[in-house]
Amino acid sequence: MSESPTELRIVLLGKNGSEKSVVGNFILEMGAFDPIYEQSRCVRVVGQVERRSIAVINTPDLLDPHISLDKLSEELHWCVTLSDPGPHVFLLVLQPEEFTQQEGDRIRKILNTLSERSFDYSMVLTTHEDKREHMAEDHPLNQMVRACRGRQHLMHLRDHTQLIADVDKIVKENGGDYLTCDVFEDATSDMVQGKEEIHRSKTDGSLKSSSEEELGKAVLEQGASVQWYNFDTFTEVGLTFLKGKVEEQSWSGEKCVSPLRIVLLGRSDDKKKTVGNMILQQGAFPGIGLCWFVWQKTAM
Repeated sequence: MSESPTELRIVLLGKNGSEKSVVGNFILEMGAFDPIYEQSRCVRVVGQVERRSIAVINTPDLLDPHISLDKLSEELHWCVTLSDPGPHVFLLVLQPEEFTQQEGDRIRKILNTLSERSFDYSMVLTTHEDKREHMAEDHPLNQMVRACRGRQHLMHLRDHTQLIADVDKIVKENGGDYLTCDVFEDATSDMVQGKEEIHRSKTDGSLKSSSEEELGKAVLEQGASVQWYNFDTFTEVGLTFLKGKVEEQSWSGEKCVSPLRIVLLGRSDDKKKTVGNMILQQGAFPGIGLCWFVWQKTAM
């Protein structure tokens, strides 16, 4: 018997950003995603649901026919990174009255690009009434349900337990394993190799490290710097400082692509929320009442 994963990772794909946000909030049982905000980047939110860690990776509209290949590749790459070591389930948030053959072809291309086994880990989710019985057999949504091994969930029933049960069933059918996305294996290899090859000689007063742990020790040995900012100047000055810190971690003239991790500590949840939103440059943090985190790619 397969064991349940310690962290369940779910990727949301679809055209309607508002509906994906509603689905993500429904899964996590909290207001993690803003349904009004038009999401332009992949965002990962982790929450504790019934003593279980669930990570939801919400994607922007990757079905947009006008999205550039560079943007699509970038977001798929980041989706893979945020779902590392791999997603357990893809939820395709689709509506029968809106879903077209072109969008169906695009979803197939996206999922097949990630892995030839992606559909083994996928399920169609609709938030409206089931209208499939009134649709032709060759309707794009019916085709997509068949591609997902006949899996479909109707979320308009508002049954959280049933949705999680359907997700767990997919995990069980795949032996409890996550999907290994192999499309960016070479790029990931280069990233890991680059991280391990961060060497800056002591003679020029720079860091010398072969791992993140040694890098941290080297920073402490050289003396940590403390920067003070108030809310009025943080957006302009603070983000400039953070950008500089990222660019300092470069090698071979290329910008470091590993995630920048920042911990916010303090008594005031509202102030920490404000600072977090300033750093991410969007309203990513809702009201803070639980210990949870948002992980997203953001350009500085």
